[in-house]
Amino acid sequence: METAPIRTSSKRGNRVGPLDVENPLADPFSDDVPQPSNSPRPPRPNGDEALLSPAQKSLKSPTSPALSIGRELEVPLKDFGHLLLPDIFHPLSQLDLPPPFRSSSKLPDSTTPLDQLLSGGHFRQAAINAAEALTKSTSSTDAPQIFSLFYIRLASVCIINADLLAAQESKALEDLNSSYYRNPLTDAHLVPWELRVLGVRLQSIGYQDPRRGITGYYELAREARVEAQKARDSVEKALWKARLEDLGIRVANALIEMSDLPTAARHLESLKISKGRGNSDQEFLMTYRLILLYLRLGNVAAAKRHLSAASPPDSDTRSQLYHAIVLSLVHVAEGNYHSASKELSSQAREAEDLPSQVVLSQNLAVCLLYEGKIAEARETLQSLIDQGNSLSTLLFNLSTIFELCSDRSKGMKLELAEKIATQDRNDQEFGWEKASADFKL
Repeated sequence: METAPIRTSSKRGNRVGPLDVENPLADPFSDDVPQPSNSPRPPRPNGDEALLSPAQKSLKSPTSPALSIGRELEVPLKDFGHLLLPDIFHPLSQLDLPPPFRSSSKLPDSTTPLDQLLSGGHFRQAAINAAEALTKSTSSTDAPQIFSLFYIRLASVCIINADLLAAQESKALEDLNSSYYRNPLTDAHLVPWELRVLGVRLQSIGYQDPRRGITGYYELAREARVEAQKARDSVEKALWKARLEDLGIRVANALIEMSDLPTAARHLESLKISKGRGNSDQEFLMTYRLILLYLRLGNVAAAKRHLSAASPPDSDTRSQLYHAIVLSLVHVAEGNYHSASKELSSQAREAEDLPSQVVLSQNLAVCLLYEGKIAEARETLQSLIDQGNSLSTLLFNLSTIFELCSDRSKGMKLELAEKIATQDRNDQEFGWEKASADFKL
């Protein structure tokens, strides 16, 4: 049953919400922010112990669920045995994997250390090992180890496209805002920030309440603003600012998952305004996110308006590449495939060594397909595979071309799956295994 979209008619004024990074009345991230004076704060440890929640390092990609957890010097032991019950964790079926990925020589051994599994993109085995470690060899009072393993388990299950299972398992955490998860001496949260953020989305899925996720993000954002005001140095302040910006994007993602795209667009517009006008990489990325959302809504005019206002400097090769990719998508939205192909072809020659060149070349192949140049599109995608690339969209598009070119497409797709399962790939850290749906099997 679809959730009814949120209707908002009031326009946003000068009110400042918890997701605003900049406060025009009193900037919480400026150096002259007064420290809260409600009550004296207990002394905070220095160095790595300065931040118990969240972890010192945030994830740079969805494929590195490794966690860095600080340890408070005096943390009263609490029993988290309710998170170690074997009934919490579900078996992970392999029915959604093509046969070559079930018996490949590249499959890791069950004794492989977790860090090697994560770095090698073997997230299914990492999820299995994390669950076994939680239920068999972890003390119920070792909070850092429990939450590290629990995060690895949930994040890895999500990466292998088993979000519903992860959502059910996340229910065991219950209310992460409960005082039970805080240090009674310092009030520091014992649960790492990454796990708290992931738990918000998964529990909203598990309880079938999308609005619960948005509320959870706003609660975390409110805490992030308070912590930013309490920050004692510029490094800690920048950390909380980055987390606040990340939560703003996650709210937009939650709205998109609710199919409320207009509200998501207005939300991104408000974030873009609060960030002000500038030329930083983050501001360009925010603009490109907004353009893609407007293209999804079918509002090409709004997308073109924002694109014309985004002019990355010529010296910034990566931003220039992103700009060209988004511009080509605007051409595609207008049905002008020839202009899109021309733009992508010129950029492909200049960006050969950049990781985004794979996405650029793939978009070029799709444009060629729409122009009727199937053989050229197939050659472009096949060359990307031969170079050791295996993005899911790349495999899906090549499988589509197989279906257009032959009545024996199933055998061709199985051969492709066999090749991917046995070759050494450049993007393996994004996930070694591929689902049957990636090959349209």
